[in-house]
Amino acid sequence: MGRSNDLAIVKASNGLEAQEVLKENSDIKIILSDYSMPKANGGQLYKFNTSETNLPFILMTAGSLDDYEEFNTFYKDNKLNAFLEKPADDEEIFQCINNVLDKQVSSESNERPSKKADKKSEYKKVKPQFLMRFAQQEFNLYLEIGDGKFVQVATATNKDMKSVIKHYEPKKVDYFFLEKDDYNIFLQKTKDLLESPVKEEQQNIQEVTFAALDLAFTVAQEQLDALKVSKMHQEFVNRSMERVLTSIKENNDLFKILKNYLTQDDYLVEHSILNIYFTSYLLNKLNWSNDQTVKQMMYACFYHDLEIRDQRLGKIRSLSELTDANEIEIVKVHSKKAAERMEALKGINHDAYKIILDHHELPDGSGFPQGLQSSNTPPMSCVFILSHDIVDFLIENNFQTQYLASKFQEMEATWNQGNYKRIFSCAREILLD
Repeated sequence: MGRSNDLAIVKASNGLEAQEVLKENSDIKIILSDYSMPKANGGQLYKFNTSETNLPFILMTAGSLDDYEEFNTFYKDNKLNAFLEKPADDEEIFQCINNVLDKQVSSESNERPSKKADKKSEYKKVKPQFLMRFAQQEFNLYLEIGDGKFVQVATATNKDMKSVIKHYEPKKVDYFFLEKDDYNIFLQKTKDLLESPVKEEQQNIQEVTFAALDLAFTVAQEQLDALKVSKMHQEFVNRSMERVLTSIKENNDLFKILKNYLTQDDYLVEHSILNIYFTSYLLNKLNWSNDQTVKQMMYACFYHDLEIRDQRLGKIRSLSELTDANEIEIVKVHSKKAAERMEALKGINHDAYKIILDHHELPDGSGFPQGLQSSNTPPMSCVFILSHDIVDFLIENNFQTQYLASKFQEMEATWNQGNYKRIFSCAREILLD
């Protein structure tokens, strides 16, 4: 049944059945009908509709509207009525429905301006190939047909999700949408699949892992607007990531660590991926973005917290935030242990080692494990440390960017100095200008 911002489809196999459906469902908003139907044609259905609730009626047929005398007063009967000439593809149908909805709910939207944003937040986008590869159960499936409006194209109880996805393959749909609760189930099932013992060939294990990584990037990209990362720069990062992932595929040790990384808490994965985008954006703005530099920074973003499994510990900025001696020791040594573990692997150079080792240092020397001051922290480490602080701030504040100005004011005295100075200025320019 239709609502102003999302649609479920109720089907009828003939005109008489359609009339019964209308009698039984008072919350239907729009009728989409062919003319030629068994038992009762589109004209008879139209007359039934006008005599009852006079819902907006979209007639889709191969003929002309003038060919059917039942529709002589079509546009007078309801100004929202519409005509589609066959053949019409899905995009044309959805656009027509969208136009009717826009007119139908305009007054409601004026009264409740926040409703559209609230409704859109109820859905999460997923690439079709991820659903085909990872979905282990049926979900209600939606397409976005306009700004904040969705149409349901598959129903969990009908068990038709994957057949619907295949149906849309020729149309090259970029994303389908799941309801938020279903989306969370889907993500958890995907993580469970990665954690489970896999009795497949290495090639298939890699396929699952890298598809899951692609899914993780899709999730994180919803937050990139807050970091002012342009589409052009996203493409730059994605191209760089392809080269990094090629290297990881060829290195079994790096691959195993990456697979384990993807099973960590959501915060740790999101935090790492957002740092990949923002650090590379900073490097680009600073003119430090040669292939090798970006590659080593991406390694550091992926692997800097590989010794942390608890997202609560991953969020610690100062050891003074902890009271448990065991937890203090885990956080205190994790950067050094991760750096030493990565240093032994082929493809990781001293830049990545130092970034991982230094990522909890602070400009005033109050960080750990070495207590480095701003003047003796390597510039590449400074880029990561600053990005790390800003990304964590945005995650904590649910990506509400209105707090960034006060954040930078608070950072000014501590961060605008030494090897951080130019990087701080660049980050402020990106996020505030």
